[in-house]
Amino acid sequence: MKFIIISSLFSIAAGYVVERQANCAAFVGPDCPATRISCCGFHDVKPGETCNSVAQDEGIGVSEFMGSNPTINSGCTNMIAGCKYCVRMCGIPQPCPELTPGCNESRKVQQGDTCWALSGIPQGDWNQMNRFLCLNDGRINNPSCNNLQIGCTYCTAIPPDLGNNNDPCPGGYMSNPVWSGQTCWDLIGGYGDWNKLNKFFDMNPNVNRPSCNNLEVDATYCIPN
Repeated sequence: MKFIIISSLFSIAAGYVVERQANCAAFVGPDCPATRISCCGFHDVKPGETCNSVAQDEGIGVSEFMGSNPTINSGCTNMIAGCKYCVRMCGIPQPCPELTPGCNESRKVQQGDTCWALSGIPQGDWNQMNRFLCLNDGRINNPSCNNLQIGCTYCTAIPPDLGNNNDPCPGGYMSNPVWSGQTCWDLIGGYGDWNKLNKFFDMNPNVNRPSCNNLEVDATYCIPN
């Protein structure tokens, strides 16, 4: 299910303006490590690829490839499909994306950082991760988060009075991606709580009511508090 966040402008006391981004997808991508800021050529790793196969495809040596990607271990057993890895160093660092206007908390990416580590959000809290990615829309790939640059700074918080306007699930939170066989009762975690189930249907009008027979695998839904 897609949640559309309407773009609008909010002024804050310091005179900054925050533009709300649209169509921010729920984060369901891999946990990709940050890449070096001096890298200007990348390879999107596919399932089954190895350091040897990537290096061969890119026409570089395996040692050069691994040297450009210090997060890869010596046995190349921790390369993650769906993530970007460096295959060409620039020598001259690439420019960092501009910090989100109105940001009041930020953090510089360190080697090995992922979106979870950078944001400080507990692993699996998809609702908060979606907010973080929306906050850095156009700067961090959403939902893959596979383009963090070591040494660059990204926004981790905005003033609370603005943050609430970016909530895709007001009065609740975003579920984890649905797995095959899950039911609406499983999602809300309270079998027999008809009041909560009715709120769930109100928050997710695209779910068939009352049968709940059209949940989509890997989709996320709003869960009432």
